[in-house]
Amino acid sequence: MPRDVKAQKMSIPKKPVIALFDIDGTLVSVSALHDKAYRQAFLSVANIRVKDFNEIELKFGTTEGGFMKAVLNHYKKKSSPAIIQRLIDAYTQNVVRFGREITPKNVLPGVVNFLHYLKRKGVTLVAISGNPKKIGDLLLKRTKLNSFFTVTAFSSETFLGRSIQNRTEVLQLALLRLGWRPG
Repeated sequence: MPRDVKAQKMSIPKKPVIALFDIDGTLVSVSALHDKAYRQAFLSVANIRVKDFNEIELKFGTTEGGFMKAVLNHYKKKSSPAIIQRLIDAYTQNVVRFGREITPKNVLPGVVNFLHYLKRKGVTLVAISGNPKKIGDLLLKRTKLNSFFTVTAFSSETFLGRSIQNRTEVLQLALLRLGWRPG
């Protein structure tokens, strides 16, 4: 486990039957939309024309804020909490603006049948994402997957009274919402 990720101990109920899913790339494919929204956000807020997001080194578990900071660092631009928040806000507004492009056609093959199968078997389904809540909710709603999930958790939410720092905490927030408690 990376040193910057600190897991909280959790007390786990006996034999829980849950399935956790990350949204992007696992349930839906909207990478072109994200790419367009990121590019416009970086151009409008930081005057950066991103050439290739793949050339930017990221740590596993990065949330939107961590991603924004990595891009700013890559292009040797000033990074501050205010700038990062402006980038996240611009990116979120762009995804919402392009939201009509998101449809059930973005759901990956086999996902709906698999989710139906799990629900019939009594499995509690959980959706998590490093995206802000507004985007995660939009993706689930526009793809008509929202009704499958009992619990959701996103990077823009709070965990133990503070902003989420990494994706591990997104997962831990989902577990707390399922009734598991740090122990």
